[in-house]
Amino acid sequence: MEGEGTMSTEWILGKRFTKSVFKTNFMGNDFEGLAIAGYDIAHGHYVSTWMDTMSTKIMYMKGNEDKSGAMTMKGTATTPMGDNPMKIVSTWQGNDQWTDTFYDQMPDGTWFNSATIIYTRN
Repeated sequence: MEGEGTMSTEWILGKRFTKSVFKTNFMGNDFEGLAIAGYDIAHGHYVSTWMDTMSTKIMYMKGNEDKSGAMTMKGTATTPMGDNPMKIVSTWQGNDQWTDTFYDQMPDGTWFNSATIIYTRN
C-alpha cells in the first residue's frame, strides 16, 4: 500500500525532546499519530513514545545509533494478535530525507519487514 501524509516536528521542553505529529489516511480512515523523542542521559540511549488514533496504547521504544549513523529503536507493538516485539531502523539520506523501516518479530524470532516510510522535507 502506498500513500502520502504529513509530519511536523518541533523542539519542546527547552530542546530536550522533539514532538512529531503525523497525519495521513490509512485504509480509508483518517489517521493521526504523536511521538515524543529524546536522549535519556541517565541511561545512555534514545527514547520515544508513540500513540495514535488506531489504539489506546502508548508504545515506548529505546535504542541507539550504530557506527553508520542508523538508529535502531526497539519496543512492543499492540496488534490484533496481541503484543508483539518490533523495531524501527531509521537511516538518513541527507538533511532533507530519511527512511524508517519497520520490523515485527515473528514467533520463531526472525524479523519481518512490515512497512517502510520515506520522509522528505518540503
